[in-house]
Amino acid sequence: MNASYGAIGGGGERYTGSGCKAGKRYVKDKDIFRFNPGFKDGKTKVHINSIQAQVTEEESERTNLNIEDERKHTIDAAVIRIMKAKKNMQFEALITETADALKKHFKSDVAMIKKRIDVLVEEEYTSREPENRNQFKYVA
Repeated sequence: MNASYGAIGGGGERYTGSGCKAGKRYVKDKDIFRFNPGFKDGKTKVHINSIQAQVTEEESERTNLNIEDERKHTIDAAVIRIMKAKKNMQFEALITETADALKKHFKSDVAMIKKRIDVLVEEEYTSREPENRNQFKYVA
């Protein structure tokens, strides 16, 4: 908040206050600001610079976890959509086609796609062919 008051305090003649001096970059708690109604300027707007809030590591970590969780669901949906259309696919072809489908949403990670395919096998949305472990089959 002090930084926003500092933007006002350095405003020159628009605002007057105790201790307001041109070029002053900080505001004390005891400083008082008053609007100067006699001030005339050609501009119709008064700009007050806003200060960006600092993002904590905890908030950043929470945001990254939310993004990763959303991407998991997006990858799952893409794999299921592809498998439903093709019915049978080789492992590498499935990874390539999934990465292509996700290209417009985000830059996909091959390791994450592989992990999500394994999860879908465990959840029985797809299955591996017993004779050929690289062949996947869509389970309706």
